[in-house]
Amino acid sequence: MKRVLYLDDSQMALRMMERMLRDVVEVLSAATVQDAEAILADKPIDLIITDYLLDDGNGIDFARRLRADEKYRSVPILMVSAGMTSEIAYEAMRAGVNQSFRKPLHPAQMREVVLRQIESPRIEDVQRSHLFLHGVSWSCKGVHYEYSPDLDHRVSAASRNEAHQEMIRQLKTLVGGRMDFEEVHELHIVEYNLDVE
Repeated sequence: MKRVLYLDDSQMALRMMERMLRDVVEVLSAATVQDAEAILADKPIDLIITDYLLDDGNGIDFARRLRADEKYRSVPILMVSAGMTSEIAYEAMRAGVNQSFRKPLHPAQMREVVLRQIESPRIEDVQRSHLFLHGVSWSCKGVHYEYSPDLDHRVSAASRNEAHQEMIRQLKTLVGGRMDFEEVHELHIVEYNLDVE
């Protein structure tokens, strides 16, 4: 029987995955990255499933470390998360994760994916149609500013709306200094939802 390692810091999730897959594979459970690494050092594994958020790290960093090791370069890796977004799935794919899923998972779907990936590992391409960035806006001495720490980019304009529209325009042109916030009052958190063409 094929052997699957499942890494999740939720005991309930670990038990559910064990029940979901026990008829088709042997499931070894780990609640921490350290536990998972101990299992990997001890037993051969045919597939790895990891949660995204973990008590001692995250699934993307874990996948990157595995892919850097020749021993795990071809072992399929799946990622599951209740908070799965297209951005997380895209970053996971770039780290070498074969496929990503949002919890809760349908048992039949999970069994099918696990068996298919073990038999013929492949990376499911993730397309991003939106880019989510965060920033702050503020006014100082009659000038309105917006700053995106994600890209270390700042704009200014005569009104808040003009500053926001200018930030969106400039962010769309960027391919990919920290600010001195002295004399700044009433910072507002803003978000940019950009269609990526």
